Amino acid sequence: MENVKKKLELAFQLHQKGSLKEAKKIYAEIISKNAGHSEALMLQGTLFLQLNLLVDAEKSLLKSIQINNDHFLAHQNLGLVYIKNDNWKEALQCLTRAIQLAPESFSTLYYRAKTLIELNLFDAAMMDLNKTISLNPDFAEAYHSRGIIFYKLQNFNEANLDFKKSHSIDPNFADNYFYFGLIAIDLKSWDEAIRQLNTAIKINRDHYKAYYNLGNTFMALNNFEEAKKNYFKAYSINTSKWYINYNLGIMNLIQGDYSLGWKMYEWRKNNENFKTPNILLNIQNYKGEKKGRLLVWAEQGIGDQIFYLSMLQNLPNTMKIEVVLDERLKKLFERSFPKIIFKSDETNYKKYDFAILSPSLGMLYRNKIHDLRKYAVPYLHADLRLTQEYKKNFSAINKITCGLSWSSKDSKSSERKSLTLKQLLPKINSERLNFVDLQYGDTDAEILDLKSSFNISIQSDSKLDKFNDIDKLAALIDACDIIITIGNITAHIAGALGKKVFLLLPYGYGVNNVWYWQTNSESNWYKSITIIRQNELDNWEPAIAQLTKHLSIYLKK
Repeated sequence: MENVKKKLELAFQLHQKGSLKEAKKIYAEIISKNAGHSEALMLQGTLFLQLNLLVDAEKSLLKSIQINNDHFLAHQNLGLVYIKNDNWKEALQCLTRAIQLAPESFSTLYYRAKTLIELNLFDAAMMDLNKTISLNPDFAEAYHSRGIIFYKLQNFNEANLDFKKSHSIDPNFADNYFYFGLIAIDLKSWDEAIRQLNTAIKINRDHYKAYYNLGNTFMALNNFEEAKKNYFKAYSINTSKWYINYNLGIMNLIQGDYSLGWKMYEWRKNNENFKTPNILLNIQNYKGEKKGRLLVWAEQGIGDQIFYLSMLQNLPNTMKIEVVLDERLKKLFERSFPKIIFKSDETNYKKYDFAILSPSLGMLYRNKIHDLRKYAVPYLHADLRLTQEYKKNFSAINKITCGLSWSSKDSKSSERKSLTLKQLLPKINSERLNFVDLQYGDTDAEILDLKSSFNISIQSDSKLDKFNDIDKLAALIDACDIIITIGNITAHIAGALGKKVFLLLPYGYGVNNVWYWQTNSESNWYKSITIIRQNELDNWEPAIAQLTKHLSIYLKK
């Protein structure tokens, strides 16, 4: 036993000196002859953790804990293994046990706080970090992690204070610059964001998150080449992160490399917030088979569902097809695709031979620009009777009917995507145009204000619920001669109906815009849509001036 003790001391000394290969060999010798030596197993597991051999580290540390459940370092280091594997719940369990054994260990409190942040348990994380800082006031990482909590809570002032405190303790801590960059992105201070993120990279050349967010920044600035270059750099460092692969997919789709783009777009499914319908887990994935029973599951928001379901046109008519989609779209799609069954839910997987999510149809049917243009034709059909009723009302006015949708209710992007009627209508008003309200939500006050201020009237159907009654909204859109809209559901309905559309889009990509509007002035997906973009952030004036020219040409025709 004395010999084992001396061997372990020697191995530990070698371990501390960094002679990991020699230490590893001695630990293995001790364990081979003393399989129940918890200390040797703990140290072996710690060494494996240092070498990033996470599977081996987990095995050794679990064995150590099974023999001695009161070993503080075994629990802590097993928690670190789980942190590296993003197994946050398991990490929390291990670190909590370690803190029970050593309540004053500021490093363990810090690791648990990091884990709690990942689990969005901010109050508990804040308590751990405050205690960590009280135990070690010069712990730069603790201030930094507290700053992350404030950042996630959108309290940028407090976040900045903590990041600056962390920076004052450790000026070479790359993640402080990284978060300075993120705050700058949130504040739309693009030059500052680029400067801070590049500083983080200068300190840590393998900072894939900094490269990734540089890519996002250049996307917001419409600089696609720089965006792609930084996404690729992030990918070269870490190929396993879903959001890097996903954004590379988006980048390729924007630039028209559809074949590669669709494949990388599949990484969206790896997002922890992505919920694959349970029924699809039990059905074989559809790969273009010609016969059988197929379930297509429409994905994302209602506008996206309309967009992706355009590819129903490509499915073989020899298949028996059923589609799960938003209940509000059911009537419209049943009329447009009478041979397909549409429903709002499905649970019986035994009814189907194959299944696919609607965006994944792109990998099968939209791989070249020719594929898009061939099928960019009207594929939805409004209720003819309702359309005629609306047209009859409009014909009495004897003007060109112009449908309007100017606002988005999406909290992430509504401000930058939206206009006000006072911004838009005075500039484009014409005696030859009859404006019709296509905007969902309560628009009465804004329409009355426009009338009072500029004597411009907008017709509105007060009985139409434009949010829920999509079929009747489609009829109203179909009754219009032209549509002016921002990038919302109106654009998709009007484009799918083949109506002449002038689409107003904000500057940049990312939150403000979605990939399928691409970079052209004419839509590749909807032939009838003309795209008019801001040429600088938050400035609609040049875009509205361009719209006025388009309308002038249209009215002359």
